[in-house]
Amino acid sequence: MDYDEIMRNLEYTIKEHKDKFVGTFETNIYDMARDCKRYIEWQQKEIEALKPQPDMETGLMPCGCGGKARIEESPFADDVDNIGLKIYTVGCTDCTIGFEGYFTSNEDAQEHWNGAMGWKESKL
Repeated sequence: MDYDEIMRNLEYTIKEHKDKFVGTFETNIYDMARDCKRYIEWQQKEIEALKPQPDMETGLMPCGCGGKARIEESPFADDVDNIGLKIYTVGCTDCTIGFEGYFTSNEDAQEHWNGAMGWKESKL
């Protein structure tokens, strides 16, 4: 149940039972509901602030183990046509988990890593 639905139910209850309320009870109920909404919004912001963020230097999310991730660039091993194709791998420097697949751009590797690590702004 979301805040708007709670408020609709509250308004309905107040209208139906208005004759049973004493003095400022109706106002107090609305104030309490508003305060609860503010508290919930504040808690949600606090929780978001605690979530891991991408590293400012690399743009990569930390690994699930807490380690730092890095992207490595290397010449493509089978570059028989000598076209200078590069591949990028991404993995954790602590637990060595990573993508064995190769990406043709730094951005693609970053996007896949961050998505795997739960970054919501991932395009994946």
